Amino acid sequence: MRRLPAFVALYPAIELDIRVSDTFENIVEEGCDAGIRLGESLEIDMIAVRAGGARRGMIVGAPAYFAGHPKPLHPRDLAAHNCIRRRFQSGRIYRWELERDGHAVSVGVNGNLILPQQELMRQAALDGIGLAFLFEESVLADVRAGRLISVMEEWCPPFDGFYIYYPSRRLMRPALRAFIEFFRYGESA
Repeated sequence: MRRLPAFVALYPAIELDIRVSDTFENIVEEGCDAGIRLGESLEIDMIAVRAGGARRGMIVGAPAYFAGHPKPLHPRDLAAHNCIRRRFQSGRIYRWELERDGHAVSVGVNGNLILPQQELMRQAALDGIGLAFLFEESVLADVRAGRLISVMEEWCPPFDGFYIYYPSRRLMRPALRAFIEFFRYGESA
């Protein structure tokens, strides 16, 4: 989103119709030219272009929350914490995906608050409700300012980032080509 103003200024004749969904929709059936997904969930028959670098999750909580709770050191410690969970539009609740030294674990955390968006989860963590597992870039300023404390960092390694993907069988329109070239990772970043 932070780069959209520059794209719109450079290409004022291109109409962008952006839809946001956390379900795995078929972009061809939905009439979309392209989509953006994490690299781990791309379909085989799509062409994918890296749109960002590696991403990282962070487990964070407010100083007020940690005033009454010990910091977790291992995934099993999360069972003793109020974790702010995320429900996707599909109805599925996200299991925290953690990894250390090549050992991956998927943790079904518990907590009394389930929210549909990372920004709402961030605010709940800032309010001291519990721990949240969020994209690093969404909470890094809060961690640096001391509003949130990061824990279990060794269990949160980087993972493959986002890709712009589009059907391989479709002739690429010039507007899509301009979009891909502008947002391609490493260029104009």
